[in-house]
Formats: sequence, structure tokens, C-alpha cells
Amino acid sequence: MEQFLAAEPGIALEYFTLADGRTLQPITGQWSSGSLVALCLAAHVGGVRLIDNVLVTLP
Repeated sequence: MEQFLAAEPGIALEYFTLADGRTLQPITGQWSSGSLVALCLAAHVGGVRLIDNVLVTLP
């Protein structure tokens, strides 16, 4: 994801983190099917700082 966003002109990625969807602690190690994961991102697009978190359940 970081490489994809870095290749886009006008986007300056501040952070992209995968976290446990229940505790929001950074994920280290492997994940298992059915895990709830938070995709956490902050980036500057033009003069605006965008922050978003999305919860996904791994298949």
C-alpha cells in the first residue's frame, strides 16, 4: 500500500498501519482467517491532511 500511494503524484503518505480491530494495537506476526483488522492511514493530499480508519474482517 505504501509503495502504491508513494507512486501517486500529490499524495504524501504520513503513515499506514495495520492494527487489531478490537484493541487498535499494531499487528505483529501472522493473522488468522476471521480476524478483525483496522487499516489506519494518514496522508497529505494537496494542502489537506486526511485521516481514515477502516475495519475489515479477513476472509
